[in-house]
Amino acid sequence: MLQHKLNNMIPRGSKLLSMIIPTSMFSTDILHDSKFWIFIFLGYNIVLSGWSKSGDHDLGRKAEILVKEMEASLEGDSVRIAPNAYTYNCLISCYTWSRFPDKGEKALSVLDKMKGIAEVNHYCRPDSTTYNSVMNCITKSNDKSAPFKVEALLEEMNTIFKRTGDPSIKPTNRSFNACVSS
Repeated sequence: MLQHKLNNMIPRGSKLLSMIIPTSMFSTDILHDSKFWIFIFLGYNIVLSGWSKSGDHDLGRKAEILVKEMEASLEGDSVRIAPNAYTYNCLISCYTWSRFPDKGEKALSVLDKMKGIAEVNHYCRPDSTTYNSVMNCITKSNDKSAPFKVEALLEEMNTIFKRTGDPSIKPTNRSFNACVSS
């Protein structure tokens, strides 16, 4: 009974997560324990992080599915596995290695989504890692306007940093290298 209940709560596309979580060890009380949901959330991010470093060209599509499952948890009355900036950064990295012809646009779309979400959830606020990942993805996209897009992102980072003084958005060497590489 508990196994069936847990399997229904873990998104269907996340079979890997259901293999990671030893559900037979849990009692029904665990479903109401926030530590359990932190474990689920970390599981999603661990899978995404591994995928983002694998270099597999098909993982962009799989990562999109996993993140959409996390976002779907926002639509209900539970936000137990809501994505954060790390989640979206991993998705952008998966796009970088994907064969999507529009991967640069997809990465920009994720950045824009993060900016919107950050207004109500500071855990989704884009930082220099986010901007650098987007710039790297655009650079690898074969987009003829990549140099202009990357330069605009670098200028945006610098403007935000100067306005807020927030060190998490300060352009780094990687930011400048992405601009030169594009």
